[in-house]
Amino acid sequence: MSKSFWCAGLLALATATVPGMAAELGVLAPVLANGQPQTQDDPAGHAAPVVTRVRSGGLYEQVQREAREGFLGTVLALDESAQRIAGATTPTPTWLYLSAEDGGFARRGFWLEENGRRRFVDELFVDLVVDADTIADSGFEEIFSHEMGHVFLRRLMPGLPYGWSRTPHSSMSVTDYPTAFDEGFATHF
Repeated sequence: MSKSFWCAGLLALATATVPGMAAELGVLAPVLANGQPQTQDDPAGHAAPVVTRVRSGGLYEQVQREAREGFLGTVLALDESAQRIAGATTPTPTWLYLSAEDGGFARRGFWLEENGRRRFVDELFVDLVVDADTIADSGFEEIFSHEMGHVFLRRLMPGLPYGWSRTPHSSMSVTDYPTAFDEGFATHF
């Protein structure tokens, strides 16, 4: 794909969002065994989290309120636009994994347990620790929005190198070119 195609796609992403028509925010929680989050190898042999879908509870309601009333509504609308630009006819949920481990990462692939069955879902998601305090101090909104910037790039530029940086980095430091572009783009959110 040409550079102008992707620039046009990014421009369309930035201008084609319609608040209120955003993709759903799907919330996932780890499946625990002996108090530890479970993983299972994905089809490529990499560990992927085993999760269940969260549809109720206090934290769920707080996160959904942010999606309805905060900047997250715009982020979800951007994700729906990115999915459509990438060719999706029916957008999938924007996935948030309520991680038990500190960090904040854009990832791909999880095992979803529903109705006694486990299936691999090869979709992008944000892996993030979320609690009432991070919602109250806007840390959740800030980090989730940044990580969604990485998700947008994965949707729109699937050939962009990603994974661990080739050099140590932070969002405001000089690093290798792919990581610099990736972090710079995500920092805008």
